[in-house]
Amino acid sequence: MPLMTGGAFHEAAAKYFSSRNQAEAVLEVELSVRKYLEGKTVLPEEKPEIEHAIKWTQLAISKFTDNYAGQPVQVLWPEVQFCVPIPNSEHYCWDFHKRFCKGISWQEHAQGPLPPLTLPHPPCWQPHYFRGKTDAVVQYLGDVWLFEHKTNSMRLEQFIQKYYLDAQVTGYIYGLWKQLGVQPVGFILNVIQKPHPNTKDQMQAGFVRETFERSLDDLLKFEGEFATQATNYERAFRDRELGNPFAVVRNTTACTDYNRKCAYFDKCQRHPAEALEGEFLLREADYVETAYLEVYQKWQEQQS
Repeated sequence: MPLMTGGAFHEAAAKYFSSRNQAEAVLEVELSVRKYLEGKTVLPEEKPEIEHAIKWTQLAISKFTDNYAGQPVQVLWPEVQFCVPIPNSEHYCWDFHKRFCKGISWQEHAQGPLPPLTLPHPPCWQPHYFRGKTDAVVQYLGDVWLFEHKTNSMRLEQFIQKYYLDAQVTGYIYGLWKQLGVQPVGFILNVIQKPHPNTKDQMQAGFVRETFERSLDDLLKFEGEFATQATNYERAFRDRELGNPFAVVRNTTACTDYNRKCAYFDKCQRHPAEALEGEFLLREADYVETAYLEVYQKWQEQQS
């Protein structure tokens, strides 16, 4: 449900800034949801929830458009997708080797070359890549900003506070800077305030926006921290496959978040034992495999 209504809100917001017509934006919510549901099985008990979600999202987009009516906001890019290399992060990539260096021992490739990379080199020697897709990039009062839309039902002050250090949005701005060559000054957080789950009237919506700046120093800090995190993550899974069962550790800080037991709770209790046969579905190939293939094809072009 959040994915469906979140997508509808984004499409309606884009419609508003292209037409400046609130009625068209409100209508876009329902059109987006109906299109999303085409071909999907909807149970009878789900229909009232869906209709409520449509009406609440329409209320939310009305609050959003009321706030931006007459504001000098120009959409430069409705959304931006990026996949950018992290400078000075060239390394032997265990995951890349498993995908594209079949039949060659990892020891043979892990010993070299040493960065900076010179051609030719094995495909498993790559920098870390950072991939993502952002909301709209806009010009507002002469500066370039990233739009970030969020819904929230917790205390507003507490919710907004976390964005002073939020790594995800900082990463989006970093990706925009590297992909477009344009460094946004920061992001505009558009918060749609939902009623508390215990509130009798669930057809309420509030709107707050807050601006957060990100300096070049902030972006470079993100760059260094991301490269370190990616290296540690990759090494942990490599070391587990090489025989250290405790190289990948459990994260026990979110086992009961959102008032439900995490799907991996039972598996974590058996850690480091592997999952039981048939316990989990294997995910289908998605954007991760696509990104690996794009990098591999880029490597092939460099060799020729």
